[in-house]
Amino acid sequence: MRAQVIPTAIALSIIVSTVVVSRALGQGAERQATAGLAASGEVISDNGSVLRLNTTPCRDAATVIVFRKPYGKDAAGEVNCKGARRSLVQVVQR
Repeated sequence: MRAQVIPTAIALSIIVSTVVVSRALGQGAERQATAGLAASGEVISDNGSVLRLNTTPCRDAATVIVFRKPYGKDAAGEVNCKGARRSLVQVVQR
């Protein structure tokens, strides 16, 4: 039993270290949407079943929320980010 705990602890340590390093390098965070969550932002990708939404489109580091079907999506206007106009949507995880 002890032999199984050590590889798991090492794998967990590597995952946590990767997250810490990526955040330190200015890369944004990514999280999964839960039922009832609503967010506005710029669509990064949408293949019909999975939508990735950048909720901080005017910042250098993206904060991404991943929505999976079923979700609702509506236009939410535009924002001007450093001279570039970006279309926004509001997404609600069902």
